[in-house]
Amino acid sequence: MSAPEKTYAQIVLRQFRRNRTALLGFWCVIAIFSLALLAPLLASSSPFVLKVGDGPTEYPWFRDLFDQNIFPSGVDLFFNLLLALMPLLMAGWFLLRGYRGIFLKCAAGSFLWLFFSVAGPPGIVESPIGEVLFFPQHGLRYSTQKRNYLEIRAPELMPLLARQRVAYFESQADEAREQLARQRDRAAAPGLTADQKINFEIMVGAAEDRLGKEERQLALWQGKQEEADALAADPARRVRALMAPIGYHHDDNDEERITERPTFSGWGKGHFLGTDTNGRDVLARILYGTRVSMTIGVLAVALYCTIGTILGSLMGYFGGWVDMLGGRIVEVMICFPTLPFILILVGVTGSKNIFMIMAAIGLISWTGVARLIRGQFLSERSLDYVVAAQSLGIPNRRIVFRHVLPNAIHPMFVSATFGVASAILLESSLAFSASGIPSSPPGASSCSRGGRRVSCGSSSARAPRSSSR
Repeated sequence: MSAPEKTYAQIVLRQFRRNRTALLGFWCVIAIFSLALLAPLLASSSPFVLKVGDGPTEYPWFRDLFDQNIFPSGVDLFFNLLLALMPLLMAGWFLLRGYRGIFLKCAAGSFLWLFFSVAGPPGIVESPIGEVLFFPQHGLRYSTQKRNYLEIRAPELMPLLARQRVAYFESQADEAREQLARQRDRAAAPGLTADQKINFEIMVGAAEDRLGKEERQLALWQGKQEEADALAADPARRVRALMAPIGYHHDDNDEERITERPTFSGWGKGHFLGTDTNGRDVLARILYGTRVSMTIGVLAVALYCTIGTILGSLMGYFGGWVDMLGGRIVEVMICFPTLPFILILVGVTGSKNIFMIMAAIGLISWTGVARLIRGQFLSERSLDYVVAAQSLGIPNRRIVFRHVLPNAIHPMFVSATFGVASAILLESSLAFSASGIPSSPPGASSCSRGGRRVSCGSSSARAPRSSSR
């Protein structure tokens, strides 16, 4: 009995495994993707485990993984969700071998639903223990202990800073109460028209909302003050936290170590590749920047390869006026230089969104792929298997995308590998010209996002958001 014939995919995979250079490149890509996926495990200022004295144990890292105050980018939320679901995806892939197609469809739908569910507006996360760790550059000191734990003590400054914040929110709450009383008096004044009553009712509702926010902030910081007083009164009450190997988030500013040379001070401490001019850890920024680079490279290339493949297939297969019209479109689009076009687009729209940059790259750079696929279709459409399919009455759509395209698509894969690198370099050029994805300057995380995060050393804290500040 003769051995079964190998499929085309098996032949290609066998040849690929024999090419050591291709295997090396493949594993390098896997390593880079793994670093991008595991970035929060390697570099994070949120402790995995946090325990204050004899109180309950908290897990801030898991809580912060989908917090938009810390990860405002949709790219980070996508990778974080993939990181959280990776064990389940791997288990389902190996356990449901006979139903992998159905499993992948269900997993993709569930993943998209979860992604859009967690990508909501950021808010305040109240925590009786974790929220006491605020203003660490003034109020906390750390010392390395065994088993990679950090011991954090609370000096006298913490109650003072907490009282200052309580006094601030008390004044804000009093001001909100006075504003609410004035609006209610205006709404209750006699002789108002119907439109005036509606306007005053709207203003009363807005004043009530502001008062509610200020009172919630006041209650939150009163709890922090009690915790800070307890920590200062009992020095033996310690805060233990299990940190990541790199104890810094990519936006954390270490103002005491600006432009520092590479140092290694232990687990979760020191800057392995130094800091930049804003005091941000270089290695942490490289790890998180890998996410952006891979996303732009892969998605932008996937977009323009899809456009170029479809248009090139139609041009090469049908020829005639379809080929002529497609050729004129290619000639027009090839005249647009990608980098100046994106710079103009950013200047006109005023937006530096990562998805806009990917869409711009994808909508401009597809001309090369279209010409490659067109040439392959011109050489394939006169072969016997295409003529036989046409004679059997098979629809043109099925002939193009089911029979001819698999035999003509291999130049597109070669072009795509170079396109990923080109897209990453293009995004780097945009960042160099200050037109790329915005990066937080020193203090921007606390100014533009209402004090989202303040960090120093190996400990971190989150100051609450306040829309009235």
